[in-house]
Amino acid sequence: MSLANRAVCCGLTFALAFGGVSTLAFADPQSDLAAAQERLSSLGNDLATVQGELSDLSAQLEATDNEMDRTQESIDQTQVELTAARSLLSQHVRSGYKTGGFDALEFVLSSSSLEDLVSRFYYMRKVNESEVAQINQVNALEEELQTQLGALTEQRDAQAARVSEAEGKVAEYQSLVEEARAYYNELDAQVQAELAAAAAAEAAAQAEAEAANAGIATAVAAIEETSSTSETSEQTQTETPAPQEETQQETYVEEPQQQETPSVDYGSDPYPGGGVASAYSCLGWPYVWGGYGPWNGGFDCSGLVSYCFGDGSWRRGCESLAWAIQDAGLWKYGMENLSYGDLLFTDSEYNHVGIYIGGGMMIHAPTFGRTVSIDPVWSCYGGGPFVMP
Repeated sequence: MSLANRAVCCGLTFALAFGGVSTLAFADPQSDLAAAQERLSSLGNDLATVQGELSDLSAQLEATDNEMDRTQESIDQTQVELTAARSLLSQHVRSGYKTGGFDALEFVLSSSSLEDLVSRFYYMRKVNESEVAQINQVNALEEELQTQLGALTEQRDAQAARVSEAEGKVAEYQSLVEEARAYYNELDAQVQAELAAAAAAEAAAQAEAEAANAGIATAVAAIEETSSTSETSEQTQTETPAPQEETQQETYVEEPQQQETPSVDYGSDPYPGGGVASAYSCLGWPYVWGGYGPWNGGFDCSGLVSYCFGDGSWRRGCESLAWAIQDAGLWKYGMENLSYGDLLFTDSEYNHVGIYIGGGMMIHAPTFGRTVSIDPVWSCYGGGPFVMP
């Protein structure tokens, strides 16, 4: 083969070997999406925390209201007792007097003896002193209760202010979570579109590279055949030609692999007539702290689970529901391990629980001012199948 032909073949072979490498370079489109997911998860945890604080403060405020009611009832009772004691004292005083003044002569003459007279004065004075002492005691109790009621009123005002502040925080974090969720959804759609476009461009570039490689391989084979024929002619003039073994070079071009699109298996409801089916029937009911049925006017998060998986006559808190699953050895960490109808807890403190329905979605009773709804799972600590606590 001539030097020129060798140079051409080397150049074409180099192009054949390296021309199929794609020159397209794409930035990682998942990085922004991962950051958005992390922020959404963080905000969801913060929201669950402030919701827990609001629940605690609301419970404290309710306890103070009950204490104030009991104190007011005690004050009302002491006032009744005080009125009765004063009335009795007045009757006893009037019994020793007549209209127009005290009839001392009748009081003295009605005595059988001096000893009887002294005794009458003594017992009358003792009765009046006892009743006056009782009145003073009831007065002191009423003053004490009024002081206690005043302190409870101040305590309630402070607690109400903290509840109002916590409600503001909950509303603020709810707004942030909604914004973060909308941004995540928008970014996810954009990323999917970019990935689809990148895959199409990569496939087109690969097809062009395959076509170019096929052309180069044909050219290399033609040049080698021409060179071989030329060398054979030269050798024929000087010596008997040796048989030439023809070789055919095969070029393997890897077919582009198509990416499989993951699918979500939503499964089936393992609780016919209950569980997820009941949860769907509760959509739209308002959030009511402590509620576990329509008779309460709505549900809170653990009350919704108690209603959907129980018989409607009991309720348990989030922590009791979580410990029941763990004690049964059925706990699963991470949303990817959950099944359709499993309970899902958003944080390690078990401040919030929902019912997982697949595809990263859950049915839950979110918080004050919201209704039972289907929402994306913003954070998942773990969960598992319902177990009766």
